[in-house]
Amino acid sequence: MVSLGKNSYFSLDNGAGTLVDLTTKIVSIDVPRSLETSETSTMGATPKTYIATKSDASIALEMVWDTAVDTHIEGIFDGREVSFEYGVAGSGTGNKKLSGEAIVTEVSLPSDQGSHISFSVSLQVTAGITNGVFA
Repeated sequence: MVSLGKNSYFSLDNGAGTLVDLTTKIVSIDVPRSLETSETSTMGATPKTYIATKSDASIALEMVWDTAVDTHIEGIFDGREVSFEYGVAGSGTGNKKLSGEAIVTEVSLPSDQGSHISFSVSLQVTAGITNGVFA
């Protein structure tokens, strides 16, 4: 079954610690994840060997700016951990859900006389991402 990105879902805690659906304000979402490795090769071995060490994840949001979303993001741009939920194919029952805690690390508010005002937000995931499904 093919899923469309336009069906994605994203919610983020507000300043009061309540998850708020920001889907209708988001233009794009990227959640890159990585896994560091450490080489464990020994002398005389031909193939290199590795072990997994640490994982990392971040979130990049591009949003359409308005005063409500600005107030929401500015209210959590203070170093606190906030909860998030991301549904790549939406938040319907059984759809994949990525969730966890993150810190807002960057906010960018550029404007261009030829287009809508966009709003970019970067978050650093703090303790890994939980894979699950929406109930």
